[in-house]
Amino acid sequence: MIDMVGITSDDVITLTLSDHLDWSEVGEHLLYLQQKINTYIQYIESENIYENLPSGKEKTLAIRVYFKYEPKDQMIFSFLNKVSEILEESNILFQIEYIS
Repeated sequence: MIDMVGITSDDVITLTLSDHLDWSEVGEHLLYLQQKINTYIQYIESENIYENLPSGKEKTLAIRVYFKYEPKDQMIFSFLNKVSEILEESNILFQIEYIS
């Protein structure tokens, strides 16, 4: 399931993932993130995204994660950097935001 899809003011199709979990169980949390991000990638690669946004085929794509709790562990940042690298290879932006 995709949390939210929209087009930003700078014409980027953004798939938003809302992460409300704390980091008390880092391994489980990273697995949750990996599964959600994989779902978003499959949604893009299957081109199902264009069924909902047919005008989006020429637009830049981004996956944005909104974290309620800021990660502190280096392992988490390593994971997020790896995700960014993988997505970059597919011309998908990876953005992280923190909400409080």
